[in-house]
Amino acid sequence: MKKVKEKKDAAGRIHPPQKQSDEGIRAMKKAEIEEKIKILEKEIEEIYKKHYVRSSDQIQEINIREDKLHNLRKERLNYL
Repeated sequence: MKKVKEKKDAAGRIHPPQKQSDEGIRAMKKAEIEEKIKILEKEIEEIYKKHYVRSSDQIQEINIREDKLHNLRKERLNYL
């Protein structure tokens, strides 16, 4: 097993390295993904509100964002 180097502060006290728990990392990742999902949902909603009649470019833009949203939702399942 690899020995981890301990750090000393200015007063010479030794501080063991801090480890972040797997649950904490998973919770952070999940929160980041949920934030991205909220942003994408708002963007899609804004496009729908602004344009009642949509051009093919706008439809393509909506489809791209909905694909990203779908992928983020699938990724979020990994962190449940």
